[in-house]
Amino acid sequence: MFGIPFITNYTKNEIGISSQNHSIVQDSRGIIYLANDYGILEFDGSNWTIIQNATNGSNVKSLAIDNNDRLYAGAQGDFGYLDYHDEYKLIFKSLIDKIPEKYRNFGDVWQTHVTSQGIVFHSWDATYIYSNDTIQVIDFKELSKESFLVRDTVYIQAHNGLYKLDDGNLSKVPFLDYFSDKEVSFMLPHGNSDFLIGTKFNGLFIANKFSINPFSIKGIIPLKNFQLNKGLLLKNGNFILTTIQNGILFIDSNGKLLNFLHKYNGLQSNAASSLFSDKSGNLWLGSNGVDFIETSSPFSVIHINKDEEHATYASLRFNNKLYVATHHGLYYSEWSELTKSLDKSATFKRQEGLPDIIWNLQIIDDELIISTEIGFYQLLNNKTKLIAKTEGAWLLQKFSNHKNLYLGGTYTGLVLLKKINNNWFFHSNLKGFNESTRVMEQDNLGNIWTSHGYKGTFKLKINNKLDSIEKISFYDIQKGFPSSIYTGVYKINNELVFTSQYGFYKYDDIADSMIIHPFYGSKVGTSEHVRYLKQNKQKTWYIYGDETGYIEKYADGSYSVASSHFNKLAEYYIPGFENFWFLPNSDGIIGTKQDLIYYNASIKNDYNKAFNSLLRRVECPINNSIIYDDRYEFLCDTVINQNPKIEYIYNNIIFRFSASFYENIKNLTFSYYLEGFDKNWSEWGAENHKEYTNLPEGEYTFRLKAKNIYNIESNETTFTLTILPPWYRETWAYIIYALLFIGFIILIFKLRGIQLQKEKTVFIEEQLKKRELQEAKHSEEKLKNELLTKSTELASLASNVIYKNERISEIKQKLSELTPIAADKVSKKLTKVLAFIENELEDDNWENFEYRFNQAHNNFIKRFKATYPELTPKDLKFCAYLRMNLSTKEIAQLLNMTIRGVENAKYRIRKRVELDSNDNLTNFVISF
Repeated sequence: MFGIPFITNYTKNEIGISSQNHSIVQDSRGIIYLANDYGILEFDGSNWTIIQNATNGSNVKSLAIDNNDRLYAGAQGDFGYLDYHDEYKLIFKSLIDKIPEKYRNFGDVWQTHVTSQGIVFHSWDATYIYSNDTIQVIDFKELSKESFLVRDTVYIQAHNGLYKLDDGNLSKVPFLDYFSDKEVSFMLPHGNSDFLIGTKFNGLFIANKFSINPFSIKGIIPLKNFQLNKGLLLKNGNFILTTIQNGILFIDSNGKLLNFLHKYNGLQSNAASSLFSDKSGNLWLGSNGVDFIETSSPFSVIHINKDEEHATYASLRFNNKLYVATHHGLYYSEWSELTKSLDKSATFKRQEGLPDIIWNLQIIDDELIISTEIGFYQLLNNKTKLIAKTEGAWLLQKFSNHKNLYLGGTYTGLVLLKKINNNWFFHSNLKGFNESTRVMEQDNLGNIWTSHGYKGTFKLKINNKLDSIEKISFYDIQKGFPSSIYTGVYKINNELVFTSQYGFYKYDDIADSMIIHPFYGSKVGTSEHVRYLKQNKQKTWYIYGDETGYIEKYADGSYSVASSHFNKLAEYYIPGFENFWFLPNSDGIIGTKQDLIYYNASIKNDYNKAFNSLLRRVECPINNSIIYDDRYEFLCDTVINQNPKIEYIYNNIIFRFSASFYENIKNLTFSYYLEGFDKNWSEWGAENHKEYTNLPEGEYTFRLKAKNIYNIESNETTFTLTILPPWYRETWAYIIYALLFIGFIILIFKLRGIQLQKEKTVFIEEQLKKRELQEAKHSEEKLKNELLTKSTELASLASNVIYKNERISEIKQKLSELTPIAADKVSKKLTKVLAFIENELEDDNWENFEYRFNQAHNNFIKRFKATYPELTPKDLKFCAYLRMNLSTKEIAQLLNMTIRGVENAKYRIRKRVELDSNDNLTNFVISF
């Protein structure tokens, strides 16, 4: 094993609790629990939280969790399990009351084991077996010490040997009497039936029924000097051993030391009080805080110098040494020391005789060529020699088709070097091209291709004299590239592959232009900056944007692409100076901003392994209430508060979440979707909570998923809740509304009925009135007609009278003319006739006329006489004729008066009715 695994240190200040963690377990969701001096400590990837203390408030010393996620804990003088008392009140349910009273006084419960026989709580005073809600006490007559769980059997060490707990009975294990005078630190299964037993002062042993043999670790000082403390068997069959003051050891089943971690290469302390291998195969270490060690990862760190940061530009193995080009010189380590040393960070030395900045390392003709800030060096017999002083040196290549000539790229163009009898000579500066040449390849026609990161790509043809550039062709956006920056050129499988800001390209010699590379473009992509290409056997490694991966070609011609496995590397590269170097076994060494990363190709991590998104808590900030807490669902017997109903006034909801994936926690992202409110899933983001405000009433399902650094999505978590409607939108309210509405409709109908009845009455009355009006109108018309008839009759009568009077007057006139000439006797007769005629003229049958006139004119004469009693009958007769609108002449004839007499009569009447001189008498009489 090379290097140091990636280690995340959680300091006691960061955690905010005691640094002592005595036991570590993990539940089925992946949440980590630790037995801390302050209580049971929980870590869900986002928060460290003390979730409960022992009933008596003492330190928690041990933890165990069963297949139902019930968490058991042993404390000082107490043990039990987590449960809830009331809704959202987690409690430590002590089992003390189930112990016979005489056995209730005991000290620390140092181990808690889940076995098929029950839950075993072990203290140095006694051992307690909890099963079927009862407790069996195993009372030692002799003082016991540690207990160990091996293959579902609990072993207990007493001062006179090791005992086995079987079906509630203790029996001594005779073949382990050898350890009766030794302090056993741990017992682990080794193979199918053997035991690996670690002691505090006597080292390691392999024990079975037939023999007990010391078990040595190759390559280190005797283990008895290490004071072994804890041991752990990993899933891959390897072991981890902790010591009191010397760190932790990784060994295989044969005793080969695989790694050695301590305070000076990553741990917070050399003493580990607890260790645990989680579901992903990574290691949790309780030391001076908590250390998370990525033992399942194929990546580890090779420190060049633990006291300094070293940006590394190149690395390779040469003459059994690992050489590293850095910004602080060239460093090397003996390969054998690097693989065997217990301290991987203390084996590098700086190579003397070189400047500070080393850009590149190459093996050319079995020599190590070193490109530096002042020129090219060779390493010969472990000593360096400047072979060409230039304006900075980037790389050196054999010049195709020119024996003994080598083409060098520098800060200011190209140079040629010549090698004769293993001696290097400067040949020439190639004139005509002065661009920095850090990337360079040669095609089959002898052309030199070089790319400048900020200008473009050049194709160069050297003249026959080999002293200058004969032709320069420039390729940028005008020649097919998507842009002029970030172009590069690499030779992969003897083909030139050009890289750009947006994918892979190849050269089309017919069009003299770049075209998208059909193979790499389809396998990797065309939208990101290709930063690096490297071929190693059948794999072509690439860095594409922030994605590192490889394309592997198989014997049958098929290909596969692996990429997300290497996402961890993205943050470590030096932009523009990415570099890989591969060992024959395909392991790789990768240069980074600080030190090296070792890639172990034999470690096949399950990157697609499912993990859980965790909805930890649902809260209402309005009244600071807890709607849901997942501890009560997973740590307690009874699932509570499923699909909670929330009053409308508390419709502001906060969802808090995390994920049980612990590698590169800062790269965890979350996406959520509140079904019933949101339209789509949210964008991926690092925020581990979401608040919704003013949610309308209705049922909602909160859906959550997480994505880790390897772009693997977690299992989806869902939670359903209901926001109740406000009281005025409750069902009973709607019933009341319905009743009120029905009542209102009934009232409306009743009022409408009353209104209709009124309208009917009014209508009938109106119809009656209309009928009466019509009848009155008809009567009026009838009266008018009668009046018209009577008026006509009166007018006719008046006309007849006038006509008669005119005739009589004419006769009278003629008779009057005869009287003077007639005889006396005749004259007397004529006088009598004239008197008769005069009398007839005065008697116009007034009574008959008056009667008819009053009928036609609404008793006008009576009314007028009653109003103006001083009027004479002749005045009334005169007014009646005025009412009939007769002319002055007609009145004069009717009344046997002169015209002047009529005018005088009008005047007299005006005076008697007191009519103003401006008013018309006729109009006055007609309108009366």
